[in-house]
Amino acid sequence: MRANRLFLSVATSAVLLVSGCTTKPAAGKLTAQADTCELRLTQHGFLPSASKTVILRTAQAEPVAYEVRDAAGAVAASGMSVPGGSNAASADSVHTITLAQDLPEGEGYTVSACGGVSHPFAVRADLYAGLSEDALRYFYHNRIGTEIKAEYVQGPQWTRRASLAPLSATCFFGEDMFGTTWPGCGYELEVTGSWFDAGDFGVYPVNLGVSVWTLQHAYERMAQWDAVAEAGWADGRMQLPETGNGVSELLDEARWGMESLLKLQVPEGAMVWAPKAGTQTEHGKAAELEEIDAGGMVHHKLAGRKWPPLPIWPWNADQERLLYPPSTSATLGLAATGAQCARLWAGVDDVFAGKCFAAALRAYEAAKAHPEIYASNSFDGSGGYGDGRLGDEFAWAALELYETTGDPAYLADLRANPAFGPVKDAFGWADVDLMPALTLSVRKDVRDRKLSADGKAIVVNAAEKILTIRDGEGYRFPLGVSEYYWGSNSLVLNRGLVLAAAFDLTGEARFRDGAVDAMDYVLGRNVLDQSYVSGYGIRAMRAPHHRMWAGAVDPEFPLPPPGALAGGANNTAMADPVAQQLKGKCAPMACWADDVESFAMNEVAINWNAPLAALAIYLDHTERRTTAAASLKE
Repeated sequence: MRANRLFLSVATSAVLLVSGCTTKPAAGKLTAQADTCELRLTQHGFLPSASKTVILRTAQAEPVAYEVRDAAGAVAASGMSVPGGSNAASADSVHTITLAQDLPEGEGYTVSACGGVSHPFAVRADLYAGLSEDALRYFYHNRIGTEIKAEYVQGPQWTRRASLAPLSATCFFGEDMFGTTWPGCGYELEVTGSWFDAGDFGVYPVNLGVSVWTLQHAYERMAQWDAVAEAGWADGRMQLPETGNGVSELLDEARWGMESLLKLQVPEGAMVWAPKAGTQTEHGKAAELEEIDAGGMVHHKLAGRKWPPLPIWPWNADQERLLYPPSTSATLGLAATGAQCARLWAGVDDVFAGKCFAAALRAYEAAKAHPEIYASNSFDGSGGYGDGRLGDEFAWAALELYETTGDPAYLADLRANPAFGPVKDAFGWADVDLMPALTLSVRKDVRDRKLSADGKAIVVNAAEKILTIRDGEGYRFPLGVSEYYWGSNSLVLNRGLVLAAAFDLTGEARFRDGAVDAMDYVLGRNVLDQSYVSGYGIRAMRAPHHRMWAGAVDPEFPLPPPGALAGGANNTAMADPVAQQLKGKCAPMACWADDVESFAMNEVAINWNAPLAALAIYLDHTERRTTAAASLKE
């Protein structure tokens, strides 16, 4: 996900929680033996109304008998496994066990098969209530420019004083890593606020925009169907500084990110140096620059000149923060999320809605005036976030503006854009193709019937493709053997959101079950028996690559709070020294280590936690709805 990382020397390595060991894994040697039976399942538990899948690691070719016992030891269910054979992503052989759909709610269940016994698990209707709050509270923990107070976090160890406040920044000036001299600009922006994006202290608007959109989308889904209260997300669901203002904390937290994105917009008429239009900086080569009227565009980054050491508190880090050259991709992210923001805040806070809308209009026009200003990856101290394909961002912005305004000019722009229409099976910060269709999938107020129908068809067809990917994976989650990228867990969860949208559109339980599969994977149903979410599961992630949550290497710092998601297995961009030790030695699903030094595998980031929060909120809401419907029938 990020480029130009430097090795961060840390004296003491974190303990690795891999396959039952406390040493670094022989990750390529995880093949199950014929006399070995190990069970892999979510470490968080199961919803009463959803599918309940367990994976049996065994080389046995024939079906295996299994039993489910309750906390008292009584047999609650039994059956036979379904052999799946060898599995390329995990380098083992697996069977699938599908537990009874009607297991009563309770704690302390176990499943056993051919001598293997699982860890205890629960069946609970409120399973995702706490996770949805903790995953969202991740953003409060990472707020910049404000004190983090005890009454809003899970324990006193996560309080901290305000940092980087007040803060103003000017454009990067001086020589970059490859010898280009940047002249700087003639203005400063007041940029106090935002979230720390990931393991470093940078702010990256393309990532910020997608994260804000994901949180706003989760809220819009509920709001469009008057289900905010039904889902339990009216004001007062959890305690944040904004609680009591009559607005859902989900929307309040999205606003914190949205306000910081607005601050990174270039002032009207400002002249800024940027990479020459249409050119993409080659690694190691000097960039070709031109001065442009960048008014309305968005700076691509807000970050320091150098990577801060690890661990470190932000108030002890170098306080110089600089604006990096604007990009078309960052600008379109503001156009899209600003338009979405204007819809959601209209009638709630019309002043803020108007501010979002005005910024979105300026950003869209600026992007059309400068359609090929690509990010320069020539700077130290911050990730590159380069994106050489911008048609999808133009489609996303046009759709959001059309849904907010009904202006046929935006619809015409969308229809003329070839990026809208082809069915994709994933989305993320660089590939936002599916996001227009996802917006259309939740919109009750249909502006154009054909467009609405097209968007819904794109979502359902994408969900079908995602289920095909899941069905081809022995561990039954939606990630292909060649897709273990940097931040692979976010790919899985974003696909879960597509499946969730397809369930909303069709009512077909298989789509919701697929969304559960995505969540079960990050919560432990994987070859490593690893929960990638801190505080959730008996083998939960403890040593993220994060400057402040570094208790694994320095007791002066805390461990991560509950609800932070690790990037996950990665065998395609093994850019740090920990990952390099595993390169060529691990099956794709096993290429992971719970090590603070591993930014390629164990970093945390806002665009990874956003779908974790959104999917947890969704699963909690649909279970509440199912429980309420069952109560009405009784």
